[in-house]
Amino acid sequence: MKGSITYYQAWEYFLGVMLLSAYREFEQRVGYVTSAKGTKTAIVLDAINNLPQEFSIRELQERCPTVGIDLIRRLLRQERDAGRLECRGRGVEAHWRKQ
Repeated sequence: MKGSITYYQAWEYFLGVMLLSAYREFEQRVGYVTSAKGTKTAIVLDAINNLPQEFSIRELQERCPTVGIDLIRRLLRQERDAGRLECRGRGVEAHWRKQ
């Protein structure tokens, strides 16, 4: 019985080491899952730069699926207030135009 317990503990240790090394390799290849502060802002601003001259919020949302609508709206207002965007229309039909 003692031999099977030792074997089981060795097997448990081996699996733990293998899982830990696999996770570390995965982390190195893909990067950490958590995002740094400001990453989502950068995603939205980059998407705006890559959209056509005139675009809708829906188009922006499609390009930034991990970003909430509140942050998108706040950034659009900031860009408008800075003179880089102009809002044309209201509600669902509203479009944004780059200046």
